Order: sequence, then structure tokens, then C-alpha cells
Amino acid sequence: NGGFNLKANNITWDKGSVSGGGNFGVDNASANGKAVIKNVSFSDNGTLIYKGGENSAGNSLTLENNTFNSYNINARVQNLTFNNNSFNGGSYSFNDTKNITFKGTNTLINSDPFSRLQGSIAIDNNSIFNIERNLTDKTTYTLLSGDSIKYNNQALADNAFSQNLWNLIHYGGERGTLLRTEKNTYFVQFTQSNGQKFVFEETFNPGSITYKYFTIHSSLFHTDADSKDIWNQVRKQFDFIPGK
Repeated sequence: NGGFNLKANNITWDKGSVSGGGNFGVDNASANGKAVIKNVSFSDNGTLIYKGGENSAGNSLTLENNTFNSYNINARVQNLTFNNNSFNGGSYSFNDTKNITFKGTNTLINSDPFSRLQGSIAIDNNSIFNIERNLTDKTTYTLLSGDSIKYNNQALADNAFSQNLWNLIHYGGERGTLLRTEKNTYFVQFTQSNGQKFVFEETFNPGSITYKYFTIHSSLFHTDADSKDIWNQVRKQFDFIPGK
């Protein structure tokens, strides 16, 4: 238990761990200061607190290759970058944010750290959101939300984004198979490690990305091998060709 606080114009913390319920504070004393936290393991119900000097919003926080296991984040930051982090449980509050950038693979294990973000969101090319969570049939989950979203410098809007956006979302470290596209919504089938198959209905809006979970039997769209006789009726009804 306990904790500690770092205060400097520019801060870099590379490697280490915080556990036992302690809080870790980071203060950028300079208005243009930057803080980089990478290769650190946070666990056991503590809180990472970031802000600028004199209780204002800090300028820049980069989180890279970190693991947050039942740990919390409370950050007041204008520019925020996530790169190859893992979030398992915990609670997350990001305030006063103007710009958020996603890079690499960020894994979400039974948590939604990005569901209530503020400011403009930029998702770099080759970014991945890896989902590892318990899922409920016909339930919609918010992957991320903000004032606006750009994918590889392209705005998310109807007919104005890459056809490969569906591949942003992986499950259990695996990419899915695209079944169908309807404007800004993609139907993607996944196979879990136990062989169970399911479908995500992924919707990309200008200010949010959501996914709705369907078991293979409750989804209207799935592959021939999994739908058997029912599939023929679905295909006729929707005139569906996989991948179109």
C-alpha cells in the first residue's frame, strides 16, 4: 500500500511495477511537458493519477506496453496516446482531453477504458483493439467514443472510410472473417479457442465504434458450414454473398 508522486517538466518511466493498492501520481510541471510510461505493470486496485502543475490538465501522456490489472486511471491530459497496452478490469477517467491517438494492439479484458473519451480520436494504420471478455447474446458494447474519429487520417462517415475497418477489432488475439457490409456496419464471424463461433455486428460512426454480440444461432449472417438448412432460407431472404 502507499504510493508516490513524480513531478517534473518531462517524465519517462521505463519498466517496473506498482501493486498492493498504492497510488502513482505524475505531474507535468511545465505547460509543454511530456510524460511517457512504458513497460510497467500496474495491479491490485491502486490508481494512476496524471495532471499538470497546479492541478491543471497536463500536456501529454503516452502509455506504451503497460499492463493494467484491476488498476484505475484518473488523468487530466490534453494529448493522450495508447500504444500496445492491456486493460483488465479497473475504472478509467480521462478528462480535458483534446487529442487521443491509438497505436499498435490494445487489449481490453472485461473492461471498457475507451467508451467515454473526449476530444478528437486518431487511429493509426495497423492498429488493433483486441477484445477478451465475457459476452452476452444480442448485447451492444461501446469500444470507444469521442467528439470525432479518424482512421489513418480519414474521417469515419458513411462511404468515407476504408473497407478494412472491420479488421480493427479482434477477439482473443484472432482476426475474424468478414461476412457482410451494410454502409458503416460490418458483420464479422469469429471462432473462440474452444471452437465456439459467434458474430460481431460492428458499427463505425463519426464519434463512436460499437460491436454487438450474437451467438452463431441468433445471428442472421454466418457461414454455410454453421447454419446448415436454416442458412438456405437466410441466403434467399437477404440475397447475401459472404464478403460483399
